[in-house]
Amino acid sequence: MRMQTLDPNSVHKEIERLVSSNGLDRGAAFGGKYNSKVMRKVMENPEPMYDGIRDILLANKAPHINDEYITTLCTKVVDGMKSWNQFFSLM
Repeated sequence: MRMQTLDPNSVHKEIERLVSSNGLDRGAAFGGKYNSKVMRKVMENPEPMYDGIRDILLANKAPHINDEYITTLCTKVVDGMKSWNQFFSLM
């Protein structure tokens, strides 16, 4: 079975470039998925990453999706990341 290559201009690739440009590379474990070290770094300071993701999503959103929905989604993810970071810091 031949693997399909993603469009280099896809939203997925834009987010991959953003993540990589912030020094968050895929781990070798788990087939190249992001490992806990990377996620810990994001949880400690999620705003820069999710501000970038929000901008990418806003620039590529479907016509029926409004800006407020994307902004709220990203804000809630940031809040969740901060809460998890506080929880794991206590552990």
